Amino acid sequence: MSARVLAVEGEEDRLFFDAFIKALGFPTVQVIAYNGKDKLRRFLRALVKMTTFDRVEHLGITRDADDSAVNATTSVRNAVSAADLPVPAQSCEPSAPKPRVSFIVVPPGANSGMLEDLCSASVADHPFSGSVAIFIESAGQAGAIPKNLAKARIQAFLAVQEDPGKRLGEAAQAGYFPFASAAFNDLRECLRRIFAETN
Repeated sequence: MSARVLAVEGEEDRLFFDAFIKALGFPTVQVIAYNGKDKLRRFLRALVKMTTFDRVEHLGITRDADDSAVNATTSVRNAVSAADLPVPAQSCEPSAPKPRVSFIVVPPGANSGMLEDLCSASVADHPFSGSVAIFIESAGQAGAIPKNLAKARIQAFLAVQEDPGKRLGEAAQAGYFPFASAAFNDLRECLRRIFAETN
């Protein structure tokens, strides 16, 4: 196991963060999916029992804020505590003992939302974004009510790319989202605090 590990919600997140971290030029970070927010507690308990876990110096965890960043924060902190790991005081602030444990509620600093919101914001100036917004609005007027509007926006944007049909993580790997965008500034800074500033 790597000295730097980032645990993320699912496979699409794994692909996204793998591409994002490499683009930032950080030292090697092993990105692992825990496959659903409801499985984080079980994942962490199993992780700390692995014989190679003693190699981990920095453990980061990401979780979408969804409807409430406060609730997401509480959920992650409880899962970390249940695994007998040092509990960070707040998002993006590493704990002191080894392993240094950190978590990021995505989007950082927002009361609600998810990774798809950041990706949408990063392409707000893309020539296709206006057309995507018109499509979503028109579909809504016709009675289409997506359960998850953030995911609907991203899927509509990806549907009009040269190679349509990619999922979020695949699109990130293919370079569809400009990682240098200001939309990712807070996420970029959080990852720097977790992985880049200390040894």
